[in-house]
Amino acid sequence: EKNQKITVCFIENVDPMGVHTGDSFCVAPMLTVPRSLQNRMQELSYRIVDVIGVVGGTNIQFAHNLEDDRLVVIEINPRTSRSSALASKATGFPIARISTKLAAGVTMDEIPYWKEGTLDKYEPSGDYVVVKFARWAFEKFPQAQDILGTQMKAVGEVMSIGKTFKEAFQKAIRSLEIKRYGLGVRELRALSPEQLKKNLSVPSSERIFLMYEALRRGSSIEELYQLTHIGKWFIKEMKELVEFEEEILRYPWNRLPSQKLIRHISFSFHDKPEVMKRLIDIGIFESVLCQYNLLDRSNEEAIAYAKGKGLGVAVMGPVGGGRLAVSDILKEATGPDVKSTPALALRFVFANKDVSLALSGMENKEMVEENA
Repeated sequence: EKNQKITVCFIENVDPMGVHTGDSFCVAPMLTVPRSLQNRMQELSYRIVDVIGVVGGTNIQFAHNLEDDRLVVIEINPRTSRSSALASKATGFPIARISTKLAAGVTMDEIPYWKEGTLDKYEPSGDYVVVKFARWAFEKFPQAQDILGTQMKAVGEVMSIGKTFKEAFQKAIRSLEIKRYGLGVRELRALSPEQLKKNLSVPSSERIFLMYEALRRGSSIEELYQLTHIGKWFIKEMKELVEFEEEILRYPWNRLPSQKLIRHISFSFHDKPEVMKRLIDIGIFESVLCQYNLLDRSNEEAIAYAKGKGLGVAVMGPVGGGRLAVSDILKEATGPDVKSTPALALRFVFANKDVSLALSGMENKEMVEENA
């Protein structure tokens, strides 16, 4: 009735056309798409929504040809979809809740918005980068081909947030829980140049790691662009990671200069616990922030080490362990009054006397009190 429309999030697929969105490596906000093209897509999206008559959330996907500037609509989801969940997590915008209010007849100029007064004035903002990376399980399906196409093969996905693309990218790789702490994979070094090139030409769950190995061997940005059609800016960012890794590999690990070690962590390699101990031993930090929850206890020893050195320890993602069901065994271990999985996860983290602070990730004080 009031013709009010807002854009919650612009998401850019790093993989080219031909790879299903569910398998595609994505970033938000768009990092290489010009503002003029984003405005064009936004205008077309609003016209599409008007024609269809959608009230609530809609996800519209475009394909853009860099050669002739052709723009094609490839998908319209006039509902709260998987991409909507990603946009909600990336921005903190409650798409499903707002869609419900709109369906009930509430208009956006009647919904409060802390930044501009009412929701109809909302615009995407944020000083961070979000990366979504798919999680596959081809090892569990030996007859399935590790080739990505228009049929989705991912069994899940991870989302990471960082100040830069490099940081968020490295966090995403670590979060996959595939025992890889970065993009470098030792096993890929055994591939011949011909086999490496052949594998790169086909989209797969390993292609990003293969690209890193090719860059390590000296492949150019242009060469990898022609093989993969992944944007040159993203390949350049990966190349800079390779160059820095090669730089620090020139030093014995126990003699790595403190400045280079700190820069290593600033790229968010999310390395092993022993690296965290080395950083603590530099002696310039007063606190540490690390991941620790029911499903990832790898930093437990390093947390105790930090506390022993007099550092405060803050934990991020404590409710990551809240994905577990509240079983009788876990109730016995944490207390019979634990009723929800977030409560279970928080109880586990604070049972560790060396933890000073936990970043709950919850939306408001009431949610924290409910699960405390």
